[in-house]
Amino acid sequence: MSMTVNGTAVTQNGKISGPFAHFTWIEFRAVDFCCFYGKAPASRDTPTGHIALCGSEPLIRIICCRQGKLSIGTGQQNAATTIHLPANSHNLCFIPADIQIVTEYDFTLPQELLIVDLKLNAFRQYFPLDHHAFTPLNERINQSELSALSSASLPLGPEMISLIQAIAHCKRPQFSKPSYIKAKIIELMLLQAEQQWKSTYQRMPTLRDDELQRIYEVRDILHAEPANDHTLLSLAHRVGTNDATLKKQFKQVFGTTVFHYLTDVRMRLAKEILLEQNEKIATVAQRVGYKHATHFTAAFKKHFGYLPTQVRA
Repeated sequence: MSMTVNGTAVTQNGKISGPFAHFTWIEFRAVDFCCFYGKAPASRDTPTGHIALCGSEPLIRIICCRQGKLSIGTGQQNAATTIHLPANSHNLCFIPADIQIVTEYDFTLPQELLIVDLKLNAFRQYFPLDHHAFTPLNERINQSELSALSSASLPLGPEMISLIQAIAHCKRPQFSKPSYIKAKIIELMLLQAEQQWKSTYQRMPTLRDDELQRIYEVRDILHAEPANDHTLLSLAHRVGTNDATLKKQFKQVFGTTVFHYLTDVRMRLAKEILLEQNEKIATVAQRVGYKHATHFTAAFKKHFGYLPTQVRA
């Protein structure tokens, strides 16, 4: 696959040169896929930039945008398909062979994203393309047209964010790492499929951009402040809405309540701490918002089906 940045040939291994010198990538390659996890600070010197690529084989590209903003298209103004990804969103794209695809970035914003390139045969093996919900995507793949799973990018939920971290910071030994990451990629694809299916068939009313942004702000608060004693009213006031609207719209976007979402964030963070840090159970409980270790232990077992003391064992 040939790749250029603003006309200059580059590599996605390590640090990209030219306008992308500030953009650092972690890369992992296997037989059926390759993963790129990238972060970059905001830049005044390079407000925008693009990567143009043209591959000899078709591929599936999963993009999870935690921070920043990007778009994918053919670079032609009259192109029928341009895929936009704002912060805290994801999508899945089919990129045909021998067609130049341009990815444009807004470097006035800090960037954080995970990109997974998957061979088409492997994608067909694991993704439920035969389901009628994905007929449009399947048809465009068969016609070798640039296409996306969703016409409007979908919001990242706690399960997906957890998977992004697991893929990007995998510390498994080399003999098991490819299979582990592949399993996480399959799980990520299936979550994407389920979310697209729900958004298509549940017929939820579409939120305005400002309403959606407020819901994303609440989601970010829950991730940034899991130990705080949040209420619907306090969260609503922080983002400029009321508690009834927040309750309704949050469930429209994420398919769950604010506090079920918060519990999921807390439990996943607690499990991560238990696996990676030598903290006492009481300390972990406090870090994720529980005053009493017994309450935390009960919530953890209810969520995962086993005790927090069993994680390290």
